[in-house]
Amino acid sequence: MVELISWEQALIRSHQKLFVRSFHGAPFAPGFPKCGPGWRRIVIKLVDRVSNAAADYPVRFVQISEKWGRLEIYWTAKVGLPQEVEHAIDEAVALAEAASVCTCSSCGAEGQLFSDYGCLVTACVDHARGTPVLTPLGFANAHIVREYVETDIPIARCRRYDRTLDAFVDVDPEALL
Repeated sequence: MVELISWEQALIRSHQKLFVRSFHGAPFAPGFPKCGPGWRRIVIKLVDRVSNAAADYPVRFVQISEKWGRLEIYWTAKVGLPQEVEHAIDEAVALAEAASVCTCSSCGAEGQLFSDYGCLVTACVDHARGTPVLTPLGFANAHIVREYVETDIPIARCRRYDRTLDAFVDVDPEALL
């Protein structure tokens, strides 16, 4: 008999070090992805990026879930990580969260934020419910993200997420005024 498993279960099986813990001898995965199927590609790419960055360090996902119409991602490490590893994980998380803001959580097509009686959801035109949340001109996909000038000095930088490149591009904050 063939065992049917969800994409989330398959992801956890292939990256057990990032997800599975033990509580009183029973395995569990608190970071089990809880989001729409449209964000599957984003979550898989996030996990691959974190897996590559973390290498053999004890990094675990604490939560991957949908909140306020975007992915919320939390992770932890049992020991101090080299700064370049921590920064690479932070960048992977920031990219995934930014991608979710412009990707339909139902189908993965390009989307935008909608408000449905106070519930926020990112959706394409076909899956939209409620009314679009208006973004001031020039602010679409703009994010304030932490960047490191030197290994230990964080600065806040305004960057725009480019969905086609799956990357951040710098934005002059003055251009947003």
